[in-house]
Amino acid sequence: MRGWIALGKADLAGARALLDSVDPAGDHGLLAERALLAAKVENRAAAYDQVAAQAAIVLALEGDPAVSGAVVAEAYQARGVARMYQRDDAGAVEDLTHASRIAREAGAQRIEAMAFASLAMAHQRAGRAKDARAAYDASITAAEAANDAVSYTHLRAHKTDSYL
Repeated sequence: MRGWIALGKADLAGARALLDSVDPAGDHGLLAERALLAAKVENRAAAYDQVAAQAAIVLALEGDPAVSGAVVAEAYQARGVARMYQRDDAGAVEDLTHASRIAREAGAQRIEAMAFASLAMAHQRAGRAKDARAAYDASITAAEAANDAVSYTHLRAHKTDSYL
């Protein structure tokens, strides 16, 4: 969807307009993709209640053969990040742990790296340096496995620059 491109350009209004033009009409795969993109857009806008609502649409379809594990993992990751910023530490850790496990099972290493990086941030914000370090290491390993040089470089730099 062109909405992902708009999101990548930080054009939230454009992404929302494109989302409004999509009618999933009973297509569970498209419904999940649309809801995931909406959750990501709302995360960027700091509309965390909307993130939870959109992620819930995806998570209700978990196990549906039309919805990939990667999409489900990314929905857990989006909701986990929203929970982290809402200061729901336990909820964030639970969602981000699920996200990393599901991404690994789905073979979605880039999403696994993103989920572990988000988990590291949650641990770091809560003052759990040892857990944060382990999650950062797991995110770097997943980014390496995904051949995602940009994420790998960013994660290495972030880990080095932090107090970990």
